[in-house]
Amino acid sequence: MTLRAAPPAAAFDDPLGALQALHRRLESRCGLLERLAEHVGRHGSDADARATAGHVMRCFDEDCPLHDADLETDLLPLLRAAVPPPEQARVEALAAALAALHADARAAYDAVRPPLAAIADGRLAKIDRALAGRLQALCLARIEREQSELLALARAHLDAAALARLGRAMAARRDAAYPSGPE
Repeated sequence: MTLRAAPPAAAFDDPLGALQALHRRLESRCGLLERLAEHVGRHGSDADARATAGHVMRCFDEDCPLHDADLETDLLPLLRAAVPPPEQARVEALAAALAALHADARAAYDAVRPPLAAIADGRLAKIDRALAGRLQALCLARIEREQSELLALARAHLDAAALARLGRAMAARRDAAYPSGPE
């Protein structure tokens, strides 16, 4: 089992591209989780399994919470301020649906995390395939909704200044430099 290198992430001066890059990473890690469950059954918690479990956990423990904050703390408020009144209800319904998907995915990951941590530590553990499948389905549903609705709304309604504010907030959340330097 090999971990493929993730495609280069978009820079924070392309915040919507950076959000999409996380979607690709999340899809990749869900696929790794599925393959890991099979691999551990055959090979135990070998070096590949330990490394893969660590990659999956980093995505869900670090990347996903940052991504959720990007959306909930920054992108959605920018959209609320930018969309015309007739579309406000659409944004609020989408925000509620995404919050529910995020909570369900976090709960599914919390159920899968203990065996992942055991595998990462070199202990033998079995990943419940039904739980892993539920996590993958929730992540794919979340990605689809974010890509087709949320990012589409952002592209349609956010101007360059709003996108720059989003990118700067995303960079600051990660203690990273914004590519074009200080404001």
